Amino acid sequence: MLRGVLCCLLAAVQLLVPSAVLAHSDLTSADPGPDDVISEVPDTLVGHFTQNLDPRIQQSFMEVRDASGKSLAKGGIDESASDERTMRVTLPDLAPGVYEVRWQTLSTEDGELDRDSYSFTVVEPSPEPPTAAPPATGGSSSATTATPIRSQGPSASPSPDASPAADASQVAIPIVVGLVFVLGLAAWLLRRRTAG
Repeated sequence: MLRGVLCCLLAAVQLLVPSAVLAHSDLTSADPGPDDVISEVPDTLVGHFTQNLDPRIQQSFMEVRDASGKSLAKGGIDESASDERTMRVTLPDLAPGVYEVRWQTLSTEDGELDRDSYSFTVVEPSPEPPTAAPPATGGSSSATTATPIRSQGPSASPSPDASPAADASQVAIPIVVGLVFVLGLAAWLLRRRTAG
């Protein structure tokens, strides 16, 4: 008799435990979700739950708070969703830091109220590596500026070397011609005197 009563009680407990576990609407997934680390903040936070939710925002809501506990955004049932198990919150621009998401659900399936929270982290986006185009553009412009300098160097250096040689030849020829003329004239005058 006692064994029969214990078996009945055990069967009743086994039947009651699953219904107690499912007696409220839990969060099944979210984006951003628990412990997510993101560098780009989406426009909205979306959460999916296990049961249909009471659409009144004082009963079913999700709220985003900063590290100090200040409420930044709050939302409720997503009316554009195909079911009554999705909530949506429009997110503002979020600076790098840790954010807490608090949610509350009132199930329309069993009337149970549930609350919980999770956090996600926003980090600075990683800097993009420099592209090859700017260095190439800079290099080509510096090469363009360097090219005239190099071309001017050789063209400028012969002119100082060439001009003294040209000047010397231009000066030396008339001097030699003049000396030859003076010497010739002197020789002619000397012969005339000797002959006279």
